[in-house]
Amino acid sequence: MQLKVLVRGSSQEIKWRTENYVPETINEHLEHSGPSVGAFQVACSSLVGMGDNITKEILEWLLAYPELLKSLTTIARLSNDIASTKVFPSI
Repeated sequence: MQLKVLVRGSSQEIKWRTENYVPETINEHLEHSGPSVGAFQVACSSLVGMGDNITKEILEWLLAYPELLKSLTTIARLSNDIASTKVFPSI
C-alpha cells in the first residue's frame, strides 16, 4: 500500500511540473510530495533488516504512520527542496 502512496506522490509532482503549477500552501505541497521522499520505505527496510529483533507490534506501530515518521518525512522533503534550489557556480 505504501508503494502506491509513493507512486501517487511522484505522479502528482510530475503533473505539477508539466503544468507549471505551484502549490498554494506548504501543506498542499507536503501532502503530495512528502510521501515521495520514501521515508516510510527506508524505515520499514531498516526495521526488517534487523532480523528476529523486530516484533509484530513494532511493524504495526510503523504501519500506523506515527508522528515520528511524519516528522522525518517533512524534514527530508524540505531539506531536499532547499538543496535543489541552490545554484552552484560552474567550475
